[in-house]
Amino acid sequence: MHILLRSLVPTLAALSITTLAIAVPATISTYDIEQTPPSGFGGWGHNYNGTISDTGDGNQIFNYTGGTGSLNDGIISNIDSTHLFVMRNADDGQPIAPTITLHLDGVYFISQIIVYGGNISFNVIPGALNGATVSLGGASESMLSMPSGEPNEIGIQTIDIFDLSASSLGEIPTNEIVLSNFTSQFFGFPLDQFSIAEIQVEGTPFLNAVPEPCSLALLLLGAIGLAGLRRWRPMLKIFVIRL
Repeated sequence: MHILLRSLVPTLAALSITTLAIAVPATISTYDIEQTPPSGFGGWGHNYNGTISDTGDGNQIFNYTGGTGSLNDGIISNIDSTHLFVMRNADDGQPIAPTITLHLDGVYFISQIIVYGGNISFNVIPGALNGATVSLGGASESMLSMPSGEPNEIGIQTIDIFDLSASSLGEIPTNEIVLSNFTSQFFGFPLDQFSIAEIQVEGTPFLNAVPEPCSLALLLLGAIGLAGLRRWRPMLKIFVIRL
């Protein structure tokens, strides 16, 4: 009896801080890319309306800043509107290491990052992505993606999901996500290319991470219960001894 009463208040207190943990789509307002081939490279086309800067040395590698485009236009398209990325040495021998920075429309606890490779028939590149380093709020974690979606004509699943819900990254509120150190493969063999037609982010808005109305009621009940236990603790001890 005594143990039950003593455990009641902590339980109510824990319930009182329950948050609205319902994941919703987080809008990608703009995104930046470091080290990407331009649209048209290898026959792949994409759109971007921000600033495009040549990295120089005739490498045909560019940096994109402050814009929107194929990665957040809401369209999962074919080769004409899907961004091709490469991970190889440029003509001058320097490694090409793409980095994508997503700027969100608010602060979220991120649960999933969903990457769509594109609807390109009989092609392995849309499903080649299998890992990346995810960075947010000053923390980073190397993660493998989970293949998802219906396989294409050659058995490749073209959707990759980075699940942050079970990671410490999912506990960090952020309005910016950085994806880097990408890895890709073709049936277990390393590949130096991957494609992205669309990126979607799901998370819990930071402003929603407040006690629910019912939780506030539990908090009040817990406070009343705690005060009552303090007041009647001597009598409870006597009652327990007599039991």
